[in-house]
Amino acid sequence: ACVSAVTGLDVDDDSRALALADWDYDGDVDVWVTNRTAPVVRFFRNETPSGNHFLKLRLIGKTCNRDAIGARVEVVPGVAQGDLGTTDAITTDAAPASARPITRTLRAGEGYLGQSSKWLHFGLGSATAISTVTIRWPDGTNETLRDVQPDRHYVVRQASLRAEVWNPPSVRPQATTPTQPLMPTDAARVSLSHRLPMSRLTYRATDGQQHTIAGPLAKPALVNLWATWCGPCVKELRELTLAADSLEQAGVDVVAICVDVAATSESADAVEVNADKLLSDMEFPHRYGFGDAALVDAVEFACSSPFVQQRPLSVPLSLLIDREGRLAVIYRGPVEPSQVVADVERLARPDEERLSESLPFVGRWHSIPKPTRSLALAIHLMDQGRVAEADDLVSRFRREHVASVEFSKLAVWIGDEWIKRGNTSTGMAWLQDAVRLDPENAVTLNNLAWQLAAGDSRSARNGKLAVEYARRAVEKTGASDPLYLDTLAAAYAEAGNFTEAVATGRRALALAESTRQPSLAASLRTSLARYEQKQSQPAQRE
Repeated sequence: ACVSAVTGLDVDDDSRALALADWDYDGDVDVWVTNRTAPVVRFFRNETPSGNHFLKLRLIGKTCNRDAIGARVEVVPGVAQGDLGTTDAITTDAAPASARPITRTLRAGEGYLGQSSKWLHFGLGSATAISTVTIRWPDGTNETLRDVQPDRHYVVRQASLRAEVWNPPSVRPQATTPTQPLMPTDAARVSLSHRLPMSRLTYRATDGQQHTIAGPLAKPALVNLWATWCGPCVKELRELTLAADSLEQAGVDVVAICVDVAATSESADAVEVNADKLLSDMEFPHRYGFGDAALVDAVEFACSSPFVQQRPLSVPLSLLIDREGRLAVIYRGPVEPSQVVADVERLARPDEERLSESLPFVGRWHSIPKPTRSLALAIHLMDQGRVAEADDLVSRFRREHVASVEFSKLAVWIGDEWIKRGNTSTGMAWLQDAVRLDPENAVTLNNLAWQLAAGDSRSARNGKLAVEYARRAVEKTGASDPLYLDTLAAAYAEAGNFTEAVATGRRALALAESTRQPSLAASLRTSLARYEQKQSQPAQRE
């Protein structure tokens, strides 16, 4: 179970290394933490109340390394004779559970860039005596000490056969300013270090017309998702109403989108009536409308993209979108209008300032973080079969997307999908674009060659160009793939060179048979028979 909140170790830091030490010599272990950014070092003083006992040992080597790194110490707790009544000796049966041996090893490091105190700490629990202390020094020699008392600090020098009492300084380190624990909350402001291109957000206005929020915009937009059954949503809408003048002066366009239909089983008419009445009663001055499941899905995915895990959308949720149509700030939970105004003013600031503002603490960047996967939202739309939205998103933000190594693959995907849907001209344009951007990619070359040689639309075919691309694809794969040879054969046939089409088709068939691909071999035999009759691949559309 996570105990961060109850221990006070839940501060909002970007922590790296941790070191343990009894800094104030009170017998419990305190914690030092280093952070990547400010505060560079933070101290957590252990003030947990306890009546338990302890033992501290500082080892000094003589015939091994002086710091005794590698030494292994076993402490066997016991009980004082007075605690056993009239019993004259301590026996194993009389020893409490806390008398089990405790073993510690002296190490030179503790995790990532961390070095704990060289004082070995032994928590004794309720044990009021110590039976034995056995030290195995790094050079293999052993010592056993018996005259050791709990709640003390000892220095042990190798081969001295005794433990020297060490008294902590009378002046103890002063307590630092206590850390205030973070209160649990669902609200969060996430300022993106790299703004995320957003797909079009389409909502239905009260007049029944479809309206779209997409860059470029006349001014930044605050898109607020809310529901009629959500108390914090209604309170936030009232605050946005009262702050209408300051928001207008800041140059931000507020759009409130009710998502009841996407989240409940209520009819659209009932939702519209309830929302209209609620907003009319408060004299809401901003634009508003109603969103469907597609809008909710796009927002949910965009808000999760900067993070490892995808979180389900909850209301209220607001997005600050810049004039180019990029997501700049995410507000989970209610947002103060004054915060929106401040964030709108920051939109025009340089990139380096935005990076600093993307974290809740100050500091210097060791290296500039990489942008969020720019194609993630487009790929998500394609997974859902929303090719028009993906096409629009990638086209509007081409400069950001084309820099991705995945762009050519996405272009092929979009192109193939358009062709499947009968939009051959658009699909071919995407495939040609993919080849221009990645001319060495065999998959891209083969896809374009096949569409030019055997595509469904006869008007989009070009046998000469298909042969050029298919040859390059075959060369890239070393003529080892029967599918690529099949494409080249189809290209020769479309170009009217049936001699080469037959020869290449036979090579493809032989390769498919030798690699035991019977279904592919059957398809290749059908194509080969067509080429032998001087026929190219049939087209479904002229």
